[in-house]
Amino acid sequence: MKPDEAVVYDFVTELSGKHQVSDETFKRAMALLGEQQIVDLTALAGTYVAVAMVLAMAEEDVPPGKELPFKVGEP
Repeated sequence: MKPDEAVVYDFVTELSGKHQVSDETFKRAMALLGEQQIVDLTALAGTYVAVAMVLAMAEEDVPPGKELPFKVGEP
């Protein structure tokens, strides 16, 4: 994984899983992305979670004839 991808992955994984971001990860993100892009990344992650919650609540499934993006138990 490229360094910029790893920072984004670590940031979003910590934020969504622990509901906080470690000082180390935040510093890495700030150095690479800057303040505005961290705000944008946080908003994007929050929007994704909100859409996922609405789809889960509505019990939406993958359209007929399409494969699931992940196998059960994967990410």
